[in-house]
Amino acid sequence: MAARPLPRGSRLQSPPSLKPTTRLSADLQETGRGGYRLVITNTGTVDVHDVDVTVPPEVQMFRLHADSLPVAVLPGPVSA
Repeated sequence: MAARPLPRGSRLQSPPSLKPTTRLSADLQETGRGGYRLVITNTGTVDVHDVDVTVPPEVQMFRLHADSLPVAVLPGPVSA
């Protein structure tokens, strides 16, 4: 029995649109001399609003240096 050829596709008029997704990640980076930096990255396809950081009360020796919290808008994809 001969195999039938696959049907041909059609040409898209425009590229498919990305679905809006949010994807945040946090990375603790060593800066040297016992210091660390927490980098929050938005790799999603949409902006994330009112990003805030909360440190649990049991954490000791942690100082938060930021211009302003919450971050009003963390555009995607970008880091803060």
